[in-house]
Amino acid sequence: IPMFFFTRTDNIILILILESLSGFGRNMMFPLFTACATSHLHEQMRSTGLSTFQAIYAAGMFIGPTVTGAISDLLSSLDTTFTILAVFCIMMSIYAIFTKHIVEE
Repeated sequence: IPMFFFTRTDNIILILILESLSGFGRNMMFPLFTACATSHLHEQMRSTGLSTFQAIYAAGMFIGPTVTGAISDLLSSLDTTFTILAVFCIMMSIYAIFTKHIVEE
């Protein structure tokens, strides 16, 4: 949700507050993603599973900003890029809500 407001405000204090909220949310989700990624593995395989999860996460940390920059350059609009990313995040949140039974089994 903060992504919708990043490019629509000129107040640096508000931007910093929104970024703090966004970072707080991301960093609360990381341990949950880690637990979900390794919870179904046998004890002997958990370290391998965690390493694989971290490798995939690291690839996403590189690919995400690269794709964001490419979209921004292609559309020549940072506002549109943030809106696209916000819609994508909302769609992924809805997907996660409807597939939570996979994790709970």
